[in-house]
Amino acid sequence: MREERDERDAPEFSVSAVDAFTVDTEYFAAKLVLRMERGQPLRSLTVTPSGDSVENSGLRQLTVGGVAAGIELTFDDVRHGRELRFFVSTKDGYVGTTIDLELICHERAGDRTWQRHYACTIDQRPETPPAWATFVPLTSYCNGRLVVLW
Repeated sequence: MREERDERDAPEFSVSAVDAFTVDTEYFAAKLVLRMERGQPLRSLTVTPSGDSVENSGLRQLTVGGVAAGIELTFDDVRHGRELRFFVSTKDGYVGTTIDLELICHERAGDRTWQRHYACTIDQRPETPPAWATFVPLTSYCNGRLVVLW
């Protein structure tokens, strides 16, 4: 019965990854979003990425709430609905490859620990139309004539 209860309380996550180079970072990277879908609140969650495309430096640029230690990232106070966003350093030409994530989850109100494994394929970032600069010419009147200043 205890095993059934523990499995029922175990956290579940959804994960997605998109190309992040030149848009969000100045190095080859994948932007990952890990979202807790259900389960008991966690005191901490440790994320370790791996895979053929993952660089040894692993996690580089991190959002608020994460602490990097080598290639591990630890988030505190993870609850249902929280989205964790971070970047994983990757090699050139990685779109379409897989990043594996090992998660170690520590229960907030108890001493249970769960280990989870997720894999996600790095997708091409959706193309957005280029943002054209808006140009407003300066105008003035000189000797009764309209003059446009470029």
